[in-house]
Amino acid sequence: MDVEKVLLTGLGRFDGVLQEVKADDWDRPSTCAEWTARELVGHVLFVTGNAATLLRGGAPDYGAQVDLAATAGDDPVAAFRRLEPETREALRDADLDAVMETPMGPMPVRKRLAFPAMDLHLHAWDLGRTFGVDVELPEEIAQFVHEAIDPMPDEQVRSEGVFGPEVAAPDDATPTERLMAWTGREVR
Repeated sequence: MDVEKVLLTGLGRFDGVLQEVKADDWDRPSTCAEWTARELVGHVLFVTGNAATLLRGGAPDYGAQVDLAATAGDDPVAAFRRLEPETREALRDADLDAVMETPMGPMPVRKRLAFPAMDLHLHAWDLGRTFGVDVELPEEIAQFVHEAIDPMPDEQVRSEGVFGPEVAAPDDATPTERLMAWTGREVR
């Protein structure tokens, strides 16, 4: 699966889970340690906003200190729905083969876009789990995540802000649960 499709389906998947959240549930703790549901959406908005900047040829501020709750605001759904079409438009006009400076050194936009694209899917699962919404990710997404992450050194992958240590998936785990356990999430 190419990064464009992963990004586009991720935008749709995350929006679909957002539709299930009730307005008074935003300050509920999420499945992501130390984040409320509002902060989780704020993180996705920050990462997706950086992706849109990257797609437009700009230089995102990856190290910015962001108030995630303020980023999501009073209406996280509306905030995401403002950013979603901007991101789709930026993707349409992007040169994915252009080489950009990133925290990991120079790389094509296509390769750097892998992280925010997969983030949408992984955090759709997190948000869904927070609210009891079942989110199953297609096998192509798991394959994409592994293709992007497996070549990286383990100490870079299993670090703060990326993935925690892999946890054991139950014997009867779904493919999505196996992927999420690999990313360090408790799946049940």
